[in-house]
Amino acid sequence: MTFERVLKQHHIRYETLLHEPVFDALRLAQAVHVSGDVVAKTVLLEVDGQYVIAVLQATHQIDFDALLVALGAERVEMVSEAHFGELFPDCEIGPPPPFGSLYKMQTVVDDSLAQDRWIVFKGTTNEEAIRMYYDDYAQFEQPMVAAFSKHI
Repeated sequence: MTFERVLKQHHIRYETLLHEPVFDALRLAQAVHVSGDVVAKTVLLEVDGQYVIAVLQATHQIDFDALLVALGAERVEMVSEAHFGELFPDCEIGPPPPFGSLYKMQTVVDDSLAQDRWIVFKGTTNEEAIRMYYDDYAQFEQPMVAAFSKHI
């Protein structure tokens, strides 16, 4: 089941934006003509042996030391895209969706993204994006919010 179907089932408002194929968050911002500050970049991490989806502004990068502190973890590392097919079977290879709860993973959102009125993120294909209100996203996903990024 795709996360878009789940959003529809829960009556969560969102808009699908079609665009040329892109494979990273900053190019997604360009393709749909929005600021990189409202594009939610997602990164799959392994934190103390558990998968975690980190969500932050496309214009930021993860501060791994701050993330370790925020999560109370000892070890964090990025996960190779080679594992994405088995972990996210309803999505094309690329960044994971920002809905860790649908895949039995924790989601942590950087506090800078949580300040945005709405967010844009990759849909289930590399040719679509989803735009939704951040408050609707947060109410559905219930992510942990922490300060763990720095501007690129």
